[in-house]
Amino acid sequence: MDEEEAFIQKISDAHPGYTSFITHLTTLASTYLPPFIYVTDANNPRVTTLVIDAIFQDVSSIPDAPPTLYAHVNAVACFTPRIFYDTVLNTLARWKPSWEDGCQVWPGDDPQRYNDSIDSFLHGLRRLRLERTGDPSKRKGKGKGKAVDSSNEQNSSMVILIERAERLSEGVPELIVPLSRLAELSRIKVSVILLSSVSWENIRPALGASPDPYYVNVESLAKQNVIQRLVSAFRSTSSSDTPHVTCHPALQPLYEQYVETLYNAVSIYTTDPLELQYVAAARWPGFVKPVISQYEELFRQAEEEGSDPPELEPPGTDGRLRLFKFFLPTFTAALDALYPRLDNAADWAANHDYDAGQTSATSNRDGLSSKVKPIPGFKVDHLPRMSKFILIAAFLASANPPKSDIRMFSRGPEERRKKRRKSSSPKKSGGVQTVVKASQRLLGPATFPLDRLLAILGSLLEENDYETRPHDPRFELPGEYTDMEIGRIYIYAKIAELTLMRALHRTSAMDKLDGPPMFKCGISYDVALALARDLDVPLNDLITPSHEYFAEVQTIGSQNKEPEPDDHVRTLHSGRSCETELTSEFDDPNLEPNRAVEFDDDSPYPEVRSAVANTDDPSIPVMTLRTWVLGLAWSVLIPGVNQFLFFRYPAVPVVGIVAQLISYPLGSLMAAYMPRKRIFGISLNPGPFSIKEHVLITIMASVGSPSAYATDIIAVQRVYYNQRFSFTYQWLLVVSTQLIGFSAGGIARRFLVVPASMIWPTTLVSCALFNTLHSQQYAGSGRLGGISRERFFLYAFAASYTWYFVPGYLFQGLSYFSWVTWIWPENAVIAQLFGYIHGMGMSVLTFDWSQIAYIGSPLATPWWAAANILFGFVVFYWIVTPILYFTNTWMSLYMPIQSRQVFDNTMHPYNVTRILTPQVTLDMNAYKSYSPVFMSLSFATITATLVHTFLHFRKQIIRQSQRSLREEPDIHARLMTVYPQGNITAIKHRAPVTLTTLLMHP
Repeated sequence: MDEEEAFIQKISDAHPGYTSFITHLTTLASTYLPPFIYVTDANNPRVTTLVIDAIFQDVSSIPDAPPTLYAHVNAVACFTPRIFYDTVLNTLARWKPSWEDGCQVWPGDDPQRYNDSIDSFLHGLRRLRLERTGDPSKRKGKGKGKAVDSSNEQNSSMVILIERAERLSEGVPELIVPLSRLAELSRIKVSVILLSSVSWENIRPALGASPDPYYVNVESLAKQNVIQRLVSAFRSTSSSDTPHVTCHPALQPLYEQYVETLYNAVSIYTTDPLELQYVAAARWPGFVKPVISQYEELFRQAEEEGSDPPELEPPGTDGRLRLFKFFLPTFTAALDALYPRLDNAADWAANHDYDAGQTSATSNRDGLSSKVKPIPGFKVDHLPRMSKFILIAAFLASANPPKSDIRMFSRGPEERRKKRRKSSSPKKSGGVQTVVKASQRLLGPATFPLDRLLAILGSLLEENDYETRPHDPRFELPGEYTDMEIGRIYIYAKIAELTLMRALHRTSAMDKLDGPPMFKCGISYDVALALARDLDVPLNDLITPSHEYFAEVQTIGSQNKEPEPDDHVRTLHSGRSCETELTSEFDDPNLEPNRAVEFDDDSPYPEVRSAVANTDDPSIPVMTLRTWVLGLAWSVLIPGVNQFLFFRYPAVPVVGIVAQLISYPLGSLMAAYMPRKRIFGISLNPGPFSIKEHVLITIMASVGSPSAYATDIIAVQRVYYNQRFSFTYQWLLVVSTQLIGFSAGGIARRFLVVPASMIWPTTLVSCALFNTLHSQQYAGSGRLGGISRERFFLYAFAASYTWYFVPGYLFQGLSYFSWVTWIWPENAVIAQLFGYIHGMGMSVLTFDWSQIAYIGSPLATPWWAAANILFGFVVFYWIVTPILYFTNTWMSLYMPIQSRQVFDNTMHPYNVTRILTPQVTLDMNAYKSYSPVFMSLSFATITATLVHTFLHFRKQIIRQSQRSLREEPDIHARLMTVYPQGNITAIKHRAPVTLTTLLMHP
């Protein structure tokens, strides 16, 4: 084994699991180290830092390896460029500032300074390089900085490791580009290693200012590697000169099993070996204390008897099981306190020590002595009242996820308590368990933007400060005084003051202009609880129920009450009865079972989340003048045109999307050129054309756009039976049939509209189009770019509009592409099977989108529904129907295989007038003498659909109807509760008569 392999083996033994990374980096360091390296370790960056330190501190011992000056800096501590420059230069020069010298930085008494700018920093690096390789007599500076290595190798290099490199983009983003090009700018052999838990794409400067680094990805450590590292630390402690009895080498087998159990208990939250080692060190003395106590008792007895002292031995299997059963609930308790550094290991171990003499009557649930120190009273009386509200709002913004704000602050206090009681204790069921996430208390406070802090502050003031505020007659509307209050400069001054007091931490740079300022809460839960009590704010009711750790401490005075063991180790289930719904007999094919419970403030259906927003602004104007003008105009124009073209060929229907597309430019023009004046109290131009106005106009145009079915009755009576009735009869017939439809819709609204599982795919398409027309966001994400939604829509619209002329006008054979019938044009069977108009359409090819979307757009139809239709179509139309037809079942060969008409026994269209009396009633004698009615096989699908639905889906329909009554409203239904739901006004118009509306109770 050569020296390089021995070097790699030595470091690999000290850091198990990093062999490949150590080999890779050592090979680069001993041959050619790239000038810019980016190391990504998303799991254990601190351990990776120790590995890199071990490599570059001794890499010069490898033969033929260049001498290396190594500097390790932490980006968290270097929050200004000057601190960064001084830290790097001091570390490279082995300079240690001292109080006796006035904390001088390198180069000591020399007046020359190298921390003013990046240029002076580059000069400092060159000077260090010159002092290392040049003539010692020409070196400048004195003091502690001159005691450096005097080697004169010209190929020596410098290596700068920057830990937590992602913090550079937050604190000193101007340093990223110079550091990535440091070798190029300084013209010396220097390598910069950025170590981060995030990828390079997250901190890469824009416009390609930095070159691409040499990427090194560190794999996560396996369980055995973590345990081996923990055991190695125990072994090094036990092999010291004066090891403590708790670190006796004889206890190593017990310690191995101890750390393995600890890993299994807390690995769901963290697998960092350093954190696990810290927790293990805090719990191990109490864990092994029964063993040590028993050994000390035996040792004392041996001394009294004068016999040889016994050897320290780990307990047997039964003793180990009792130990682990006794101490297992405390493992997560130790992690809960030590991982966020709420306590230190020594104090926690002392406060949670094992007391063997404590009786069961006075012991805690976990068997530990109750030595927890009571939390002292917090002195928060000196803070102004508004500052206390700001701190509570900041704590809620850091503790709650952003998506829970609407749910937590849009309800009243009573509804929040009810919701919390319902979701605080998860139900145990056999359903699928959700992915367990670490609580925010373990992860630390989350960052939040300033506008979110102000929004939560406004909600707190509106609910908890309403009674104490002075009355001002100028503010009569609800929330108007609060909006004024949170917009005052006084609030921003208080936020700045709390930031200076370190009660709030600003995480974004002061000179950063893109995006709102980002903050992080600097107070603990206990301080927030004390503030909330002082203001009489129900803090626990405002915390998201998913953070169950807040329920462990309800009051400051209940510290002596130890939590239940199940509070520390528990299985997290999905919580609501949604599991039983998902595992029921009839599953929802649209729902994602594994993710349904994650979307309390959004729809559980991905297609709904992508098309419909989960927020609403009730202040957006809706019933404006332009809404009524455009809506009434479309309601008259479109039905009139459709009714006129209904009895003509070709019938070109004008659907609601026409109004949806044309209303947008018309509304925008009215918003741009209409005067901002009021006439009779009605605003001619209330502002920009809003999406709600657009939706209401489209609804008014779409609800009456298709021709009413009752007009067919009037036409048939006039044309076929020569019956002409009065206008009153015709009007009442049409209106009554329409009202029946709207009434049925209102009755079924609770079952077909309100439940979240009732998805209408074509409506989602309209919602996506509304968002496209009224959104200015891009189709691409991040730096990938992408055209805007409007431009993409215009491209697609122009392409489809242009292409339609080909199959619709120039070559209509592309629309009905019966290519098989072109080969055998005289074969009737081929025409019946492969023809489109009068056949079964087995050619399966068309270039006309209107044919593809004849029964609905396939882009909007769910895959399972389209597959069901296709399967049924192939089985019944392409297999069963030809068999019945060509076997002459029900004399089907005497009729076309597919036709909408009815026939007589001579295969002619049925003449209905021959079987009618002068009073237009059925003449049975004429019917028998003429012919029975013969229908094509396709007519059987109408009654077959009803029978099939009753036989196979009646249970599902009943079950869905019952479930819709119990199903909780989703976020969209909750948002609609802001608006009055008592009456539904449906506005319909028919040309030339305007049909007014009905009031209908749902």
